[in-house]
Amino acid sequence: MVSPTDLKTPDFDEIIPRRIVHLREVLEFTATDLDRCADFSLGTVRSLERKVQRVYAHHLIKISQATGVDLNYFYDATETSSPSNSAKHQEMFRLLEFYHQLDNATTKRNVFELIEEIALEQAE
Repeated sequence: MVSPTDLKTPDFDEIIPRRIVHLREVLEFTATDLDRCADFSLGTVRSLERKVQRVYAHHLIKISQATGVDLNYFYDATETSSPSNSAKHQEMFRLLEFYHQLDNATTKRNVFELIEEIALEQAE
């Protein structure tokens, strides 16, 4: 009979930083790219990956929103899990990267509204 002490739980403090690195590599992002896309201060992603800074839910939510990767990817303890299973197309990531490089809030809003309008027209 297996006792509760025999069961090994995944060490998410080890797994999640590795997942962030892997996600970046798959998307061909630098840490700075992901900082920008997730709207983090510069150096945040590197600190999370190196476990200098603890990864909290808000970090994962921002990374998930910026990349289109499902939050479950970060908590999947299997080595075969891939962000490409839940990530959108590479074009989307390039678009996000360019969008996040825009400094002017009005320009950002106009670009967003334009894309939204085009998408809604195509859906009709």
